[in-house]
Amino acid sequence: RRRLDAQLIAGDGAGQNIRGLLNTTGIGAPAFVAGDDALMATQRAITATWLAEGQPTFVAVNPSVMQAIRFIKDTTGRYVYGSPATPDPNPRIWGLPAIVTTAMPTTNVLVGDSTQATLLVREGLTVRLSDSDADDFTSNRVTVLVETRAAFPVWRPGAFAKGALA
Repeated sequence: RRRLDAQLIAGDGAGQNIRGLLNTTGIGAPAFVAGDDALMATQRAITATWLAEGQPTFVAVNPSVMQAIRFIKDTTGRYVYGSPATPDPNPRIWGLPAIVTTAMPTTNVLVGDSTQATLLVREGLTVRLSDSDADDFTSNRVTVLVETRAAFPVWRPGAFAKGALA
């Protein structure tokens, strides 16, 4: 599942890889503005999605980026995203649910309309074991084959945007 998550976000589309959202032609990519933090980059990506007539439904961020967001304080020294004494199990950024995943690079945030892409699964996860591959039997080894068959069409690339963090 982690590999599939990584493919959906950043897959390069080469060989057996799925082309992920970050590598899909036509998604919004507002330019980085010097002095922007992760919140500003996220809002720029939200605006790019709106301008393409998308309705953003999520923000995907790397755990390190989410940490930087949680560390932001106002002028009085209070944390903008809530007290550390009351952690939020369902974080939101600009009102959108935040998906915190290591599949996101630390150089971008991803904003999108989840109704504009679909994960199509032709064959669920299958696991096969065999001791008949090459010399596995005589070497007392077992080969494990794990696979799934899936496709990821992005119906409206403009409904997604990546905000640059550097």
